[in-house]
Amino acid sequence: MTPLRCSQLRDMAPDVALGLVTGEERAAALAHLEGCAACRAEVASLAGVADELLLIGPEAPPPEGFDRRVLVRLSEVRAEEAPSAARRGGPAHLRRGARRRRPDRRRLAVGATLSAAAAAVVLVAAVLAIRDDPAAPTEERAEMTTGVGEVVGTATVRSGAPATVAVDLPGWEEAVPAGASYWLAVEMDDGSRAMSHIGTDATWWKVPLEGDADEVASVSVLDGDGLVWCSAEFST
Repeated sequence: MTPLRCSQLRDMAPDVALGLVTGEERAAALAHLEGCAACRAEVASLAGVADELLLIGPEAPPPEGFDRRVLVRLSEVRAEEAPSAARRGGPAHLRRGARRRRPDRRRLAVGATLSAAAAAVVLVAAVLAIRDDPAAPTEERAEMTTGVGEVVGTATVRSGAPATVAVDLPGWEEAVPAGASYWLAVEMDDGSRAMSHIGTDATWWKVPLEGDADEVASVSVLDGDGLVWCSAEFST
């Protein structure tokens, strides 16, 4: 089983959070999460968002014909039960000494189907509402490249309160001297720059922004002498 990189895990993080990943992919994801606190936090955050969607989702009407199909199915179930009840001498709860009936599997199946359908309607409505909400968080991603044009990772700017910048540099630990001093520089459209110290024992960092996400002009990684190791440009 090939170990996953942080960038690969974050690409599949939504599916991992929702429990949609199975087989070898799930095993590889769990193995990576066991040893990576940053990715664990990312998946946990997404799982929390998924749980909150079911709670904050706006009310939405079911699909057209949904109630009619449910009523028809319930009528069919009752019709199927009626002959059996008649052969036993009427409804079980009216017969003296009747044993307690076991839950009807078909009725339980219908109830489970209704619950799942209702949850799906609420979740879809919530996702659509967030997608159409102009205040919903947005992301912009750009490649981090060296001075010779080699792509070494990605930088992602995400709106929010606060807005954030996340940088992913796979292979960073092997590319730089251990213990060296490096800085993550975020330059804004107005020329201001925010500097954050980053270590050499990780490959992914996330820092908050003082300004808005759409005001980010570039993201760079600098060494201790101020030389640019890699950078990404964002549209203005």
